[in-house]
Amino acid sequence: MAGLREPARASRAKRAVCTVLGAVFGLLVLLFGVGMAGAGAQRIQERHQLDDGHPARATAVVTQAHLRAGSSEQDQIRVAFRTAAGSRVETTVGIRVQDEYRDGQRVAVQYLAADPTVVRLAGHRDSLAEAYRDLAIGGGVLVVLAVTVVSRVLTRRRAGRDS
Repeated sequence: MAGLREPARASRAKRAVCTVLGAVFGLLVLLFGVGMAGAGAQRIQERHQLDDGHPARATAVVTQAHLRAGSSEQDQIRVAFRTAAGSRVETTVGIRVQDEYRDGQRVAVQYLAADPTVVRLAGHRDSLAEAYRDLAIGGGVLVVLAVTVVSRVLTRRRAGRDS
C-alpha cells in the first residue's frame, strides 16, 4: 500500500509546482498587459491635454540628443527648461527619426503648467499610432489572460463534477 502513495504524492507535488509556476507566469503577463495598456492610455491622455489645453511655452536646452525610443517612427531627446513659475524641469521629448538635434541646442517646447513633465516640441504633434498600438497590445494580453483563467476554472469545475 505504501507503494501506491508515492506516485500520488509525486503527482500532487507536480501539480502544486505547475500551479505555482502558472500563477507566477500569469502574474507576469498581467503586469505586462497592465503596463502596456497604462502607458498607451497615459500617452493618449497627455497628447489630448496638450492639444485641448493652453500649453505654456518655454525655451529648452537639449541635454542629451539621440535617445533611441525603440521605434522606427520616433526617437527621443532629453531637454531641460524653466517653467514660468521658475521650476527647473528635465525630461524626454519625442522627436521624428529624421530630425537632427545636438547637445546644447535650444528648442521651443510646450508644456502643461499643471504638470510640466508633459512636454512636446513646439509645433510637433507626435503620432498617436504607437500609443494606440500599446493600448491594444496591453488590452489584448489582458483579454487573453482573462479567457485563459476562466477556461481553466470552468474545466476544473467540470472535472470535479464528473469525478
